[in-house]
Amino acid sequence: MNFSPSTYRSKIYQDFKEMDAAEHRSMVRFFEDNQKDIKSLELNEYFELLCQYLVSLHETGSYDKYIQNADYAIEACIVHNLTTPNDKDIYRKLLFKKAACHFSLMDYEKASHIWHELVKMDPTDEESIKSLKRCLWKQKPNYVKKTRAISILLFMLSALIIAGELIVIKHLFPHLEEDVQMIRSLIFFSGLSLLLLGDLLHHSKVNSRINSFVEKAMKGKL
Repeated sequence: MNFSPSTYRSKIYQDFKEMDAAEHRSMVRFFEDNQKDIKSLELNEYFELLCQYLVSLHETGSYDKYIQNADYAIEACIVHNLTTPNDKDIYRKLLFKKAACHFSLMDYEKASHIWHELVKMDPTDEESIKSLKRCLWKQKPNYVKKTRAISILLFMLSALIIAGELIVIKHLFPHLEEDVQMIRSLIFFSGLSLLLLGDLLHHSKVNSRINSFVEKAMKGKL
């Protein structure tokens, strides 16, 4: 059966829409195999299919591809004020998923920048606030790196002392065994305390910083 260009384009749209939305790999494959014809669709139809394609990219872990293709959809939301039939807040969701892709690729600076902007837009957006905090927690400052390095050294030292206890102290200097055990425990727990202290301080500073940021955003001071 022959189709005119407009009829064929409409069939492409219908075929894509009739696919199971949970079959993300199939949707990605269909979109990419028919990309030329899909791009010829009317703007609203193309935008709708592109957004579904982006969702499928994100769900299948194709984070680089999502980032490469998301900007057109995000720009279209702004320039043409586009939404999809089932999602009037698609602009924010596209941005959120882009940040999540950067996060998954360990590009924490770009992810945190986007989540900062999303929180500015809506300071009541708990999901973006939590994601921003999680992203900043991943960005370890120098003092956390130093406390972790010292902790590892202390753990290694306690392990060497254990080896020394088993090989030397227990057999040659049994009267020192209790003192050595006490020193080893002190070194181990010092390392553990330092590790926890550095991480807790970092988490506390991040929480305080973001809570202050959210408060300013709510008051319109950003």
